[in-house]
Amino acid sequence: MSQPGYPLLEQTRKSPGALEIAVLVLLALVSLVGLSGIFLSFIPNVDTGQMNLSMAPACLGIMVASLSSMAMIWFRPKPKPASAWLAMGLVLWFVGVNILGWGGFAALTPNEQSMVTNLGFTLGLCFVPGGFLALLGLALYGYDYRQARQSRVQAHQAVAVESGWTGKLQRAAEYRRHIIELIRQNQPSAWVEQLTPIPVRLEQWETRLRRLVGKLNSLEANSILQRDRRDVPAAITRLQRQLETETHPQLRAQLTETLGDLQTQQRQLDVLASLMRRIELEIEETLAEIGTIYSQLQLLGAKEVDSSRAKRLSHDVEEQAMRLSDLLTAMDEVYQDNQST
Repeated sequence: MSQPGYPLLEQTRKSPGALEIAVLVLLALVSLVGLSGIFLSFIPNVDTGQMNLSMAPACLGIMVASLSSMAMIWFRPKPKPASAWLAMGLVLWFVGVNILGWGGFAALTPNEQSMVTNLGFTLGLCFVPGGFLALLGLALYGYDYRQARQSRVQAHQAVAVESGWTGKLQRAAEYRRHIIELIRQNQPSAWVEQLTPIPVRLEQWETRLRRLVGKLNSLEANSILQRDRRDVPAAITRLQRQLETETHPQLRAQLTETLGDLQTQQRQLDVLASLMRRIELEIEETLAEIGTIYSQLQLLGAKEVDSSRAKRLSHDVEEQAMRLSDLLTAMDEVYQDNQST
């Protein structure tokens, strides 16, 4: 099933919260103060007739810090609430840029100090700490941005997977509904006794199918399993390299034991991944076979199905339900083994 645009997720992304709106309004007002200060710095003083250009860098810093912070808030991914990393990043960025602006003010107002002394003072107290705080704020903002993007991608993937399985469950429900309707329409048939068990077996089949899909969704959403599938192979490779160079007997023994445990865990993960893939294929196959049974049952109306074929159709439905039941048992066993390792 196609998921054009993921509208619900997009709506969430474009809807800032009340706190964000309040912060944006406050920053907009501060930026206006900075802009006003820039204009005022170019207006000559009434008494001296000189412009106070030294104030322009400080006011420019206020305006740039406010506008850039607004942009960072507005364009951040919003599938998840604002985090402490985001808040610290914005505060450090805002403060750092303002300190840089005041550094420009200090550089243009040496007073009675020499140029070299004033430059050293400005670098030590303004430009260096301001630049450091601004860069640290950008780093924290970038970290939060990356985390939010990853969460959004995972949410998109979960929606796609869940929607795909939802479509298959809808197909299963449609098959069951139409097959039961066909059997009801052919109640007077001579082979109705062979078809009578089919509705109950179809219900069992659909119930087990839903359980399988639920387990697959649960495993796909299990962050611990996904982490282990990503990290365990890397850990095995790292320990194998350490074991090749380690000469201390006790450390080699400990590395060997740890490596064996990780390899056992990796085998369980491989078995689980293989079983999940097998179940996905089995679900596709059993849906196709139930569709074939539905097509064959449609021939009942044309009286082209004899008693033996009707009995075989009933047996086929029961067989599909049993196959799904066996898969459920196998998945439970593998999942329990994986949790115990």
